[in-house]
Amino acid sequence: MKTTLDIAALAQTIVWPIAIAALAIAYRASILDLTRTLAGRVKSVSLAGIDIALSEATQIPVPTAGGLVDLRHAGRSFDVNDSTLATFYEQVRDPSQMDYAVVDLAQGHAWLSSRLYIMAVILRRMRSVKTIVFVETAGDIRRRFLGTCDCEQVRWQLASRYPWLEAAHAFAEARTWLGAFPASEADPFGAHVQTSLPWGLHIANDDGRLVGQGDNPGPAADLLRKFLDGIQAKGAPASTSWEGLPSAAPADPVCEHAVWLTGEVTEDVFTGVLQTSSVPLRDLRGKPASEKTRLIVDQPDRWVAIVRDGGVFDRLIDRRLVLEEVARQAVVS
Repeated sequence: MKTTLDIAALAQTIVWPIAIAALAIAYRASILDLTRTLAGRVKSVSLAGIDIALSEATQIPVPTAGGLVDLRHAGRSFDVNDSTLATFYEQVRDPSQMDYAVVDLAQGHAWLSSRLYIMAVILRRMRSVKTIVFVETAGDIRRRFLGTCDCEQVRWQLASRYPWLEAAHAFAEARTWLGAFPASEADPFGAHVQTSLPWGLHIANDDGRLVGQGDNPGPAADLLRKFLDGIQAKGAPASTSWEGLPSAAPADPVCEHAVWLTGEVTEDVFTGVLQTSSVPLRDLRGKPASEKTRLIVDQPDRWVAIVRDGGVFDRLIDRRLVLEEVARQAVVS
């Protein structure tokens, strides 16, 4: 009798259970919490071959505010007020946590580096946004996936390349807090220490959510306004690191200490931290859930971009949740 040994099949049969067992050990400490966390995130679960549905990350629309105050690239600091920030307030008033925001660079004149910096700071603090998805227009392909970057790394990479952004933010933060202290002749800057702030300004969660009395998000808008104060100047751009605001009147030009973000500039600024791996949507269609799960688990990063034909961004999958659910199933089964 002749026996044929299928080495590949045998290896797959042995290696996959070992990998599952290793994952179960690695994530054993968080399994009890996962049972609650994953209840609303994993759409279906079947233990037939570790057959689980994919967990989609939650997206927050980038607040643009519209009109003269487009927070991506336009608006003077004094334009940032209650009547022009309806969209911004709507996004930051809600304290619920979101996973990611999409930054569409278009063909290169959609986002100023300064606006990406302050939006990364504010969205992280106000909505706990964890990662930024970059897309661009390449030829006739819109929203082509460029990569993802951790929200904190977006801030610090930009601050490293353009240090005046961090300086302007630090000054704006100080002015926002000092503005909550009543000034006096003896203490004109209102910088004396108090046990509580009269305007109710406080930090509301572990991500640094900055709010006033009644969870009013006004202080976040104040921080934005004061930040823009520190990086804008009247007149035409004086050097290559300044750009004219498209919303400013030709007779009254205003420039901002920033550069336009193109795909090339973005890849350069975020070298080493921009995660570019993705999974084509066509590779997931018609596949058993277990194969879809393996495709996601095989990716190197936490956030897995699903792209349509042409590399067009479709959605983001939280690979960590998939791994943790696989581990939980391995333990409880």
